[in-house]
Amino acid sequence: MECARDLAKVGARPRYFDPDHSDAEDRFILLGIGAGAIVASAAHARAQDGEDKEYGGKFVLIYEPIKNQAFHDIEAALQRTELFEEIVDALNQTIALPTDIEVVVTECDTANAFYDPEQTRIVMCYELIQLLDQEFAGLYETEQADEQAVADATAFVFQHEMGHALVDVLELPITGKEEDAVDDLATLVLLHGWEDGDESALNAAAAFYLQGEEQDAELEELPYWDEHSLGLQRYYQIACVVYGFNPDKHAELVGEDLPQERAQRCPAEYEQKASSWEVLLADYWKDAGEADQD
Repeated sequence: MECARDLAKVGARPRYFDPDHSDAEDRFILLGIGAGAIVASAAHARAQDGEDKEYGGKFVLIYEPIKNQAFHDIEAALQRTELFEEIVDALNQTIALPTDIEVVVTECDTANAFYDPEQTRIVMCYELIQLLDQEFAGLYETEQADEQAVADATAFVFQHEMGHALVDVLELPITGKEEDAVDDLATLVLLHGWEDGDESALNAAAAFYLQGEEQDAELEELPYWDEHSLGLQRYYQIACVVYGFNPDKHAELVGEDLPQERAQRCPAEYEQKASSWEVLLADYWKDAGEADQD
């Protein structure tokens, strides 16, 4: 796959296999757009909640011991670079929750990640990270760029499952396919909260492109019934949001990566999606005092 972007600036974003990277400053601020103007009213709105809910919940990260030593290097890299720790800490500084949400990193016997509403937990499977590592191996010009792509795609998947968790515990109203909505949230989180987040989002999109290539089957064999959009549809949707976020910076996406007829609508699509998620989460931003208590 030809990727119309420069991956040289990977050092400023969270590292996956780089043991020397430890700067978590300004790593991730959930959406960020308009947050300063609404955090005060958010705390007031929660205090006036008719159901008198308590908002003392938090994300709780759990690494379950591995049994398969094939995952040892992945486990060590995740813990050394603290990818999930930094994301979870930032979430706990940002979003007020009515209950704890566990984030469990574990073996699953399948390449997957999911949110379990009965247990109120996000499950990130070592098998999925291993699969991403295999799919990105040798895709870009340097091993460092491949490793960064694995980190970015892993972070996107986590933010996607975080979206499902927020929809559940905050009882957020979603129209259309929830899977598409939380893809949009994951993309917006990377764009507004991660340094070079647009490149991170495009790396995540590349994972869906690769998945789409694997789905290159007869039309009648494609899983149209699935709650997820097809891999290539998810790729183009992420690319559209990234382009809409900054058309001047990402003009190179138009053409091979994003058809002109779709690109011209992307700025409006981006604004609509960002505004929608800002409204949905408006009552749940933590103010500075709440964040300091965590």
